[in-house]
Amino acid sequence: MIRLLIIYCLFMWVGFFVVLYMRNELGLPTKGNEEKESVCARSQLIWIWRLPVGCDFSGFFVELLGYLPLFREKIDFFALDSGECHEDFLSILSEKESTAIKETHRKMDALKSGKQPNAKTIVIEHSEPCAWSKYLPLQKPDVFIGRTMTESWTLDHSWVRCAQRVDELWVPSKWHVEAFKNAGIPEDKLMAIPEAVDTEFFDPALAKKQERHSDDLVLLSVFKWEHRKGWDVLLDAYWSAFTPQDKVVLKIRSYIPSWEGGLTEMHARVTQYAKMESPNRVKYWREHKGEDTSIPSQLDELARIEFLQGGPTIQEGALSRAEMRDLYASSDVMVLPTRGEGWGLPIVEAMAMELPVIVTNFSGPTEYLTESNSYPIGYSMVERHSHMYAEPDFDQLVSTLRHVFANAKDRAAKGKRARQDMVKRFSPSVVVDQMIDRANFLLSNKTRI
Repeated sequence: MIRLLIIYCLFMWVGFFVVLYMRNELGLPTKGNEEKESVCARSQLIWIWRLPVGCDFSGFFVELLGYLPLFREKIDFFALDSGECHEDFLSILSEKESTAIKETHRKMDALKSGKQPNAKTIVIEHSEPCAWSKYLPLQKPDVFIGRTMTESWTLDHSWVRCAQRVDELWVPSKWHVEAFKNAGIPEDKLMAIPEAVDTEFFDPALAKKQERHSDDLVLLSVFKWEHRKGWDVLLDAYWSAFTPQDKVVLKIRSYIPSWEGGLTEMHARVTQYAKMESPNRVKYWREHKGEDTSIPSQLDELARIEFLQGGPTIQEGALSRAEMRDLYASSDVMVLPTRGEGWGLPIVEAMAMELPVIVTNFSGPTEYLTESNSYPIGYSMVERHSHMYAEPDFDQLVSTLRHVFANAKDRAAKGKRARQDMVKRFSPSVVVDQMIDRANFLLSNKTRI
């Protein structure tokens, strides 16, 4: 009997230390008894979020940053499977963002090394549908969700085929649901769950007070320098709406991606474009200035532009999140005559900062643009590379630029409403709760074959 008691006690002590070790390896709470729950009891559900990119300011990764800190708080075991994050990148994030990345990466390392509890799994693949097959789960998930979006109305046929392998496909807007359904994906496989914007961080009350050296209207545009973003429409409309004598400046925060040919310096590109007789600007000038007047083609003859970044990559001269917040706070209006957006992260960040926005009312932005919180711009549909995109209404854009220039009270009212809408509908807590509730619903209702 004594021998059996000794063996039993030894067995209990070994089990106790094994549990402590597993808690430490998996990053689970160890204090208090929490109290008397084992690793398996606390981690009855594992979430894995797969993102096949490294840490950068790409749309997919910045979207994830909006969720990650809250997922870490709300879910016992949430693992991030993504590319490596270097310290120089982590240093320009907020503390809660960098901490969340490190800890969720550590959870993924524990899973890959085999230190995992016997639990149900929810896997979210965050990329283009046909990239999912390259990042198959380490174990067959109980729920397999795809997170993706498109900037155009049309989808590649391969996307429709690849999308079939997930239990549900999360897209950021009701517009996307219609676009994917139109392409042939069953509606019951689609769910509109928006992206989030950190309304606690992007709060005008937290920005540094900017000293204004003039009362010029500051228009801000933040985008990647490519055709889809409508940089040509932006320049033509701005130069049509204003002259050098108007108290206005357009500040452009952009970068030129590697796939864009031509000049590599942004100022040189704009100088070159000013000399071209673009159809929009020529038509507008002839209609409003007359056939006999010459169209200005030198930058000193046109309304002023300032370039806030001209490097060939988004990392070169990258602003920290706090510096971006200050940039929004120092501006009066955000303008982006885009031809299509998956979501429009800079747009919702600006709206959270109480900036009125002038944006094409197409694709992702349709989920949050209203007549009361913004200046939505109409469009016509055009085909480009076998995809259907928006072509912004040029005349409406020019008249809207003139309107915001002359109507400070209207700008302020729309900006205040914009922030209210962002807090109510798109703050991280609202969006993360939607994701958790939906995933749990799928888990509890799914019938395994």
